[in-house]
Amino acid sequence: MYEDYQLRELIVYPYRLIYRIKPVHIDIIAVFHGAQQLPDTL
Repeated sequence: MYEDYQLRELIVYPYRLIYRIKPVHIDIIAVFHGAQQLPDTL
């Protein structure tokens, strides 16, 4: 789905969370409302 294979997606209705797991922490990349179209790149 994403060019960066380390990105993950979690659905917490009505939101979509895009995040990346690091060794010591988690980076939240974006939070989108479910009705929004995701951009082509993050």
